[in-house]
Amino acid sequence: MKGNSFILVSEAYLDAKWGNTTVLLGRQTVETPHANSDDNRMMPNYFEAYTISNTDIQDVILNAGFITEMAGAGNVIDTSKFVKMGETLGIQNEEIDGLYYLI
Repeated sequence: MKGNSFILVSEAYLDAKWGNTTVLLGRQTVETPHANSDDNRMMPNYFEAYTISNTDIQDVILNAGFITEMAGAGNVIDTSKFVKMGETLGIQNEEIDGLYYLI
């Protein structure tokens, strides 16, 4: 049988918690207004990212992070592998290390 099948290690991260602060380092899902799992297709989006969340303020969750690579349906370069964010965003003349976010 011939086809275009692939295997992807989509989530592999270190998770640490100190009090009300959680840190995730590695391949994970990210849910921000513009970078998210967006799983309306068969394969959701996954990100190589470094994230931190804090819940010290009652009823408020603060999230910050740095996304370096993306894989999945939203990655128009190659859904079967992680691709640098600059390529995913279509930035060809400039190199970017990644994308910062704060929500």
